[in-house]
Amino acid sequence: MTAPPNPVPGNGPSPGSDSGAGNDHASPPAGADAGVDLGGARPPDYNLPGPLHGLRALEICDEKGQFCGKLLADLGADVIKIEPPGGEPCRNFGPFLDDIPHRERSLSFWHYNTSKRGITLDLTTS
Repeated sequence: MTAPPNPVPGNGPSPGSDSGAGNDHASPPAGADAGVDLGGARPPDYNLPGPLHGLRALEICDEKGQFCGKLLADLGADVIKIEPPGGEPCRNFGPFLDDIPHRERSLSFWHYNTSKRGITLDLTTS
C-alpha cells in the first residue's frame, strides 16, 4: 500500500532535502497526534463573523433571560444589556471570585454576560 500524495502544496519536503526514507508526508501540526492524517484540513478561522452578525438585541431581563442574550451574543449579535440604576440584582449571586462576596465579583454574572455591552438606564423616568 502506498501513501497518497501530499494534497497541500508547500507542505512536503523542500527540494534537495532528505525526505526521510521515502516519507512524503508533512510533519503534523503542533499539538496534533503523530498518527493522524489531516487530509489537508485547515484549522477553523475564528475571525469570521457569527451567523447573527449585524443584528442588535436589547436585553431587558432578569437572571432567567440572561442565557438567551449570551447565546445571541456568542453567535455574533450585538447584545446591549440594560441594567437598572444600582445594577442588576443577579450581580449578587454567587459564587464569587476568590470567595469574596461583592457585586463586581459574581462569577455567575460574568459567565452569563460575556460578549455583551452594557448600559445603566432608568426605565421608570420619562
